[in-house]
Amino acid sequence: MQIHEIYLLSKWYTSNVQSKNPQSFLSQCSNGIKQHIHNKAAANEYITSCKAKMLNFLSNLDITTLTDNQRKCLTHLNLDSLLLEKAPEHFELLLSLANHDTNYVIVTLERYQILYSEASNSFSQCASSLQKIVEPELLAPIDVHEGKVLTRVTFHNDASINNIVEFNKWAKSWSFIARGFSMASGETPESFEIVNTDRGSFIIDLLVGAGAMKLFFEALKSFTDLSISIIDLKMKLKEIDKFKNVVSDDVYEQFINDAKEKLTLEENHIVERVINELNQKGLIKNLEAQNDLSKAIKEIHKFNTHGGSVKCLANNDDTFNHESIEQLNASYKQLQYKSEVKRIEDNKQNI
Repeated sequence: MQIHEIYLLSKWYTSNVQSKNPQSFLSQCSNGIKQHIHNKAAANEYITSCKAKMLNFLSNLDITTLTDNQRKCLTHLNLDSLLLEKAPEHFELLLSLANHDTNYVIVTLERYQILYSEASNSFSQCASSLQKIVEPELLAPIDVHEGKVLTRVTFHNDASINNIVEFNKWAKSWSFIARGFSMASGETPESFEIVNTDRGSFIIDLLVGAGAMKLFFEALKSFTDLSISIIDLKMKLKEIDKFKNVVSDDVYEQFINDAKEKLTLEENHIVERVINELNQKGLIKNLEAQNDLSKAIKEIHKFNTHGGSVKCLANNDDTFNHESIEQLNASYKQLQYKSEVKRIEDNKQNI
């Protein structure tokens, strides 16, 4: 996690959460329930009031700007169920238990007060201290130049980078990806600028030309709709393992070779269909780069099926607006979900 992400999260928390002081109305609620623990009608008034205040607080909380790293930080602080998407449902469920297990609700609300207070102290100190000990430019968000899209590539799961061999493997893969999408959109591979790196899952932030990113987005969207057939074929390929000790080695090898050949043909056919769709939309500016684009689409699919991820963070181009970013992220998440189903099935096969 980068320093500027921690700093921005600290600023976000102090201005959006700490300033509303949610622990105060949780305290009022828990104290009120304690005082009227034998008077359900009176206790329910405090519960109803607390629920209304919490839901109002959460509904006005803008969490759309939080990055995955910042969300992981909130989860590490046990604040995910108190602030993120599932928080309203979580509080509704908790407070509905008051009539059945009042003590549990009281203890839980008191624990949440401590979590909010500890987070407030930590983020307040972080926001003030970082300004004193870190250079200002390290605290500022990355500047997205005109015509560029800030894109985060995360190498994790089976697409992780833990040594120089894996680094070499995925560097080559992303070289093909950058070359294919940039050249097909009339740009150069150098338009994929590395502006930030991080440890942990190994993260690279790229500034990518909007034209190349638009092509990437449309290719991904088309590929997502078609990719399920490839994933189905790969899952069926794993099922052939069951015949390994049932048929002769020659027959088994023939099964495997035929299945792999069909898989390759299907993948090539899908990539051809995607490129044809991109051509029809007029997005391919350099028709001579179609072979490079074909390779790039296959590489991004390989990266995804190994568990790597791509997410757009910000943009500075009218043709690739916020709506495009949301659609791209949604398309990639859908493609990743299909691949995740396959990887789960692979793991089951290996148990």
